[in-house]
Amino acid sequence: MNREKFFGLVKVSGMFLAIMAVVSCAPGGGSTSRKKMPGFSSVSGFEGPMPFEGRNASSKLSSGDFAFTTNNVDMMLDGNLHEFVSVALPNAANDSLAISLVNSFKPMALPLLTSWAARQKQGVVIDLSSHTQAAHRTDYTLEKPGDFLIPVVIIWDAASAARVGALKSMVAGVPSVSLSCTSGMDPVKN
Repeated sequence: MNREKFFGLVKVSGMFLAIMAVVSCAPGGGSTSRKKMPGFSSVSGFEGPMPFEGRNASSKLSSGDFAFTTNNVDMMLDGNLHEFVSVALPNAANDSLAISLVNSFKPMALPLLTSWAARQKQGVVIDLSSHTQAAHRTDYTLEKPGDFLIPVVIIWDAASAARVGALKSMVAGVPSVSLSCTSGMDPVKN
């Protein structure tokens, strides 16, 4: 009797698997197109612009683009040439988008900064200037003792001095992390 139940179960399972194989391989199963991996549509090229690639000044932002551009730049720091990641935020109207992005990553910020500082060995340039007024450069260090020390260069002008203060206030809100001025004129004294 146990043997008959076993073979009955095997037959039912086999029929179920056969029906599933036929149904899953039938044509016309899905009417929607497949999603594509971001940035890659074929072997020959990219679907859109490379992530974090600088844009021309004439290009317009689409709904899926970042409100800022990034580039790799070489800058002098302490008499030596260093590689920096440059983030240009010339338009204050996009600050809320950048702040929203920062706030969404806030829970992971300290581990990400620690890992990034250990791997990259480079600093960050934040360009807040509008490029219509005389720009100033102020060098800072973003530090969490024992975890990371990242050089930060902020380029600002008279119109963006208050934005530097807002940036410093955001950093001051993170426990055990400091943003200290190392050279240049600090637009906001804390």
